[in-house]
Amino acid sequence: MKEKSASFGFEQHDHNLCLSKAIQAAEDYCTKYKLQFTPLRRKVLELLLQEHRALGAYAILDLLRDAGFSSQPPVAYRALSFLVEHGFAHKIERLNAFVACTLSDTSHSPIFMICRKCETVVEAQSLSSNLNISAAASAKGFKVEQTNFEAKGKTTLIRAIIGANLPTDGSIKLKPNLKIGYMPQRLNFSSNLPMTVKRFMQLSNRRKNKSNFRSLELTGVSHLLENQMSQLSGGQFQRVLLARALINEPEILILDEATQGLDQPGSAAFYRLVEEARRDTGCAVLMISHDLHVVMSASDRVICLNGHVCCAGTPAVVASNPEYKELFGAKTDTTLALYQHQHDHDHDHDHSVDISN
Repeated sequence: MKEKSASFGFEQHDHNLCLSKAIQAAEDYCTKYKLQFTPLRRKVLELLLQEHRALGAYAILDLLRDAGFSSQPPVAYRALSFLVEHGFAHKIERLNAFVACTLSDTSHSPIFMICRKCETVVEAQSLSSNLNISAAASAKGFKVEQTNFEAKGKTTLIRAIIGANLPTDGSIKLKPNLKIGYMPQRLNFSSNLPMTVKRFMQLSNRRKNKSNFRSLELTGVSHLLENQMSQLSGGQFQRVLLARALINEPEILILDEATQGLDQPGSAAFYRLVEEARRDTGCAVLMISHDLHVVMSASDRVICLNGHVCCAGTPAVVASNPEYKELFGAKTDTTLALYQHQHDHDHDHDHSVDISN
């Protein structure tokens, strides 16, 4: 009997045939271009194809260990980098996770539909040059609930501002002696690395325990001083990172996708915390976010980037800009819409889905 499962997320299909075709296509590609499709790279691709959902690097490490492969982090990251570089997988930045590409034989702008409950991922292809997401979702039987866009250039710009990258063109002018607080997009802690919250806060501020504790109080996690960083929940971890960014009373707080990996309630709580920190400290906030409803409702000024500055101004000015409408669609001012998936096969829940592009 052929195994049936949810292909491209939700459609019934022969899963073994789907997996074998994808692996064979990867082998043919590597042979053609003289690339090494090692057993490890093959296994990582198999795992992504089998799961039909976005997997983080550490989840992949656990699966590799169960399959008898090395479970050292660099092993998984090198294999994932290879798969992404050659189009066999995609990285969904908002989730800090990876999915197998189901359209690797075509050049395309991928759109991902992600079920909130079972985390199944559907990959669809944008149907036009202006990323007509509603049409792509409709082709898969969905209505859009929430959209998250992953355009290019945001993190590169932030890293140039803080001096981590040198600009290849143009220049950056900062106020002399500007005090910057920076919260990175992600910071991975291995469970094998003993690091308490207190020690983490002291790494760059060893002699100012009072300011360390004050910033932890401000973000509501002062009670976690002796907890291990690797054992914090997602929300606790982000609050500690925010506290560290606030230690030296910055004039500007830079947040690079600070709510990545948090659920909607966690994201909302974090944004409220940022607003409280802004009010209490008087600092400016420069925030990168894929959450359009947050960007357009909570910002004084918006800059839309996609490899270049598409448009800039107040939220109202940006929302009416033709280039913004072409990139994101004409109805992105709607903060939330019901997202329903109608299907005629068995599932034990209704799919409520995020769109990530």
